[in-house]
Amino acid sequence: MVTILFFWLAAPDIDVPRPCDMGLQGCFHIIGLWTVGTFGECFHEQIGFLLGQGRGFKKVAMQFHWNNPQLKPDYVDSSGMVLHLTKNKRTHNAGVLQVGQNNIQLAPGVEKITVEGSCTPDMSRLRLTGPIHFTTGFNHMHYLGRAMNMEHIRNGAKLRDLTMDEVYSYDSPVIHNYAESIRFEPGDEIKTSCHFKTTERSKTVFQGDGTNDEMCYGFLTYYPAENMRNPYCIQWRGLDSSIFYYQETINGCVWQDFLNTSIPTTQALHTRVLSHCSHLGLCLKECVSVIKEAKQHPCLQGDMHEYFRTVAREDGVKNAQLALLFSALDSCDTEMALESCPKPVTDPTSTSSTLQFSVFWIGAASILRFIM
Repeated sequence: MVTILFFWLAAPDIDVPRPCDMGLQGCFHIIGLWTVGTFGECFHEQIGFLLGQGRGFKKVAMQFHWNNPQLKPDYVDSSGMVLHLTKNKRTHNAGVLQVGQNNIQLAPGVEKITVEGSCTPDMSRLRLTGPIHFTTGFNHMHYLGRAMNMEHIRNGAKLRDLTMDEVYSYDSPVIHNYAESIRFEPGDEIKTSCHFKTTERSKTVFQGDGTNDEMCYGFLTYYPAENMRNPYCIQWRGLDSSIFYYQETINGCVWQDFLNTSIPTTQALHTRVLSHCSHLGLCLKECVSVIKEAKQHPCLQGDMHEYFRTVAREDGVKNAQLALLFSALDSCDTEMALESCPKPVTDPTSTSSTLQFSVFWIGAASILRFIM
């Protein structure tokens, strides 16, 4: 069970509970979190969250993460949060910075798996208009988490550990309070390292909100809030996750167009691949060159390719066409699949013919293998 409190300045009123997927439109400033084993956070005496007139927050949303894998209808919850308000305005307005990694794929039966994320120097420059100061830090994983730390790095050199939990427990998390606030400057880096143990799992575990899934997030309370443009500094593999909210083109990929099959260029890509490739696992000879051509598309390269593969996997119903595209592309994606491709008849006495055929398919296997 996790409870997160969000503030926002301008957003429509909500009069009934609804799914909000880690925030709502216009509502993304975290002011507090509670999870099993914690007692809340007492803020530094010089900081607080401004409410009311002017630049203060006007509305608040409370988000609950309930885990009910058996879908029992008779569960009742009475969770809540207590906010302490004062008319004595604090010296600084506070904020909460979230860092970590959104791409998690943990194989079962492994003693130790490390997942890393970074609020890179470029990412921090993009978010900060001036220095900020951290007052507390808090690690968050689920039940497979065993150890976690956030490191403060400047100019490539580690300055300090921010949240070293050598033994992490989801049921007994630790809030790290800093006796003296820690100055964080534009261009500084926060490296997040999460260590998991999956020896008791029989299936691969992915990133998700449920406690049967996993997370790799750190939360840092900071001030002044005015120096932060965007309080989320989270990666998806090597990508800046937040970039999808404010940038239409990433590494040459117009990502919204790639998800929309009514766009002529996207429609043409789908048509060409699906008309030459089988999505049922059979590698067709005519498909090989089509895959090579399709992989030149900027949305099918590097981290963008892996991102869209994850989108297709996690919501194959909503993104059925995308799932079908990847299924067709994968039909000739492994050496095993390539073995099913029809082979030309050659003269067994001709060494040169056999050698040319072997070199062609070794090269094709190298070109066609996606990064998993």
